[in-house]
Amino acid sequence: MANVNTPSAVPFSLKTPLANLSGSQFIFWDIENKKGWRYDLDSGSWYPLPNKGAPNLSPRNLDPQMIAIGDKTVLGFGLERASNKSSVVPVTKASVYDPKLDKWFPLLEKNVPRNCAGKYLATGSQLFYYGGTESCGYQPSSNGGFYNFPKGVSDANP
Repeated sequence: MANVNTPSAVPFSLKTPLANLSGSQFIFWDIENKKGWRYDLDSGSWYPLPNKGAPNLSPRNLDPQMIAIGDKTVLGFGLERASNKSSVVPVTKASVYDPKLDKWFPLLEKNVPRNCAGKYLATGSQLFYYGGTESCGYQPSSNGGFYNFPKGVSDANP
């Protein structure tokens, strides 16, 4: 049987967790506490994530996304309850975390996908989004499209 590194002491507790495997790093983010950690599979060590540049997502976010792009992670998007609490609106905030630089890079909200409850898939230099509902209603959407990441997001040096 192969030797497996098992994290013995998790240095945090998560109220609203998201997790993702990017390269050889597990990335964890707690929306409510606005804190994150990464676990390096090679060294078996935990490292706190910086808060500067991370998306300021609300705990009211109903469908936040974590998407791997090679060794980087996109965090954001989803749905949020509107102020009237009877409807939802798409969240267009997102950032990319680069574990090599230990830094977040906010994505521009211009042309960010706005499908409600759609699915996202990173293709390298683009984010493909599809499905969900039209205008956050009940009518299924057959729309989809690509969001082009800013230069450097999928490169080694953003």
